[in-house]
Amino acid sequence: MLSFDDGPDPRATPRIRAVLAACGIRAHFFVPGSRLMGAGGAWAREEVLGLAADGHIVGTHSFSHPSFSRRLLFRKQRRKEVARGLAALGRVLEPPIPLFRLPYGDGHEESAVHLAIWDEGLVDMHWNLSSGDTRDADRAQPGFQGAPPERLLKWILRSLDRSRRPGERLGHGVLTMHDTNYRTALMLPHLVAHLVAEGYTFVRLVGPAIARYGDDGPSPAPPRSLDHGEVPAAELTDVEEAP
Repeated sequence: MLSFDDGPDPRATPRIRAVLAACGIRAHFFVPGSRLMGAGGAWAREEVLGLAADGHIVGTHSFSHPSFSRRLLFRKQRRKEVARGLAALGRVLEPPIPLFRLPYGDGHEESAVHLAIWDEGLVDMHWNLSSGDTRDADRAQPGFQGAPPERLLKWILRSLDRSRRPGERLGHGVLTMHDTNYRTALMLPHLVAHLVAEGYTFVRLVGPAIARYGDDGPSPAPPRSLDHGEVPAAELTDVEEAP
C-alpha cells in the first residue's frame, strides 16, 4: 500500500496525483486539518476533493500535527486534536473517511492514544515501510536538505527487503511517504516502475465506510508517458483487497 502524509502541497501533490493516475494506482493520503484552513486552504480543499474523486483514500492526520505520545500531550489535548482534524476534513468530505494516522507514528503502542482515536470512530493506519523522505541529508547545512530521489528509492527498497518473511521473494506492507517533499514526487515514477518489474501489486483499503470514494467508480485511466518512459498498461495492476 502506498500512503502519503502532511499534504496537500502545491508543488508535490499534483505531480504525485498525476503519476498515480497514469499508473492506475490508488493510494492513501493523510491530511492535517490545519492544511485545509487559512492561506492556501481553498486550494488544499479542492485538491482533497480531487484526490477523493480519483479514488484515493483521504484520512485525517490530526489538526496541527503534534506528537501524540503521553509524555508530550495530555489526554484532553489528544482528543481535541483528533476531533478538530476530523471536523476540518469533514467540511470537505461528507462524511469523512474514518481513517487516522498518528503524526510521526508517536503513541502507536499506547492504549490511551488509541482510545482517543477510537472515541471519534476512527482507526489508526500505521506503516511498516519507510521512505526516509523526512531525513535531513546534510545537517551541516542550514535548513532542510532532503535526500535526492535516487537515495530515497534505495531506502525504500531496503525497507521492502527487510519486510520479507522467510521463504518469500517479495516484501509487503504499508509504505509511508510525504507529499510535501518534491523529491518524493520525482522519485515516485521510478519506484513504481521498479516494483512492477519485480512483480509487486498495489492495493488499497476497501469497505462499506469508504465505498463512496472509489470502490465502485470507473476504472483508473490507462497509463501514459511518465518521466522515466512509457509504462506498459499490462504491467500495472490496481488490486483492491480487504486489509
